[in-house]
Amino acid sequence: MLNRKKLTDLISNLKKNGVASPNNKTIEFETIHSFAKKDDGIKKLIVWRNLNKKYLRDTSPTNIKKTQEWLNGLLNDDSRLIFILRNVERNLLPFGMIGISSFNLSKSTCFLESVMKFNNMGPRNGMFLAVNHTCHWIKKRMKIKKIRVNCFLDVLNAVSLYHKCNFKPVELIPLNKRRKSTGIEWIKGRRESIADRYYLVMEKTK
Repeated sequence: MLNRKKLTDLISNLKKNGVASPNNKTIEFETIHSFAKKDDGIKKLIVWRNLNKKYLRDTSPTNIKKTQEWLNGLLNDDSRLIFILRNVERNLLPFGMIGISSFNLSKSTCFLESVMKFNNMGPRNGMFLAVNHTCHWIKKRMKIKKIRVNCFLDVLNAVSLYHKCNFKPVELIPLNKRRKSTGIEWIKGRRESIADRYYLVMEKTK
């Protein structure tokens, strides 16, 4: 397992120049910061995020200012890494994203985050391939033994995807709805409370 310094150095170098990113013959993994620097990159991120907001903990729509602030915070956080997924077989068209965060080096664990399919421009079983390849890369390059992911229990496509990728349920997190002027925020509830919705925590078994 990498120590904290080697891990943060790896993530920092990936954000700067993409060295050691988990590319394969089907999918190119481009750091989100590299993507955002290109023409209309931020605008595309805004469109994709707003189209998929119902799958997020906070459904409030975003804009250029909010997205730029989020990217700046992400750039300065050496414990988080997010990739845009590009289809090698279709002129590198972007079709989704996937991230890695929440490292616990004492327990050799981390979480997948920001797993999102943008469109149908990916290769066949593109998100399945992306999740499995990312997990393989995490274990090989970052030396992490246990990989977890959160998803809403009622988003059956996501639950099914992770089951196919050999993730098994390990915990349910109760969530309560908080209405805002711009949308809904799902906040963590007490264990014994009646929840409006649940987060399912899953762990990759092999």
